[in-house]
Amino acid sequence: MSKLHTRSPVTNSLEDSGVVRAWLKSCTDHHELCRKTISGILVRDGLPGNALPTRIIEVGDDRGTPPKLVATEGQMGIYLALSYCWGTTQQSSQDDEIEHLRF
Repeated sequence: MSKLHTRSPVTNSLEDSGVVRAWLKSCTDHHELCRKTISGILVRDGLPGNALPTRIIEVGDDRGTPPKLVATEGQMGIYLALSYCWGTTQQSSQDDEIEHLRF
């Protein structure tokens, strides 16, 4: 069973960036699926990766460089996509959605 990780709601500290780096290293060192691209190509150290999305957020470094939005302009690289669930899932039908749109 995997260990539950709890963190502070403030996630811009050096401690938190170190934790995220450790999690990422653990994933890429021990989980082959974490090294696969959407197209199924296995990413290996030292390879350029795939085409980056049109824009990425460069999250900074350990010296406190602030995050910034970067237009990649066709660059190649390796990136990490994070997602977050904002609460519980609510099931709805198409009829519910249409009713919600009515004035």
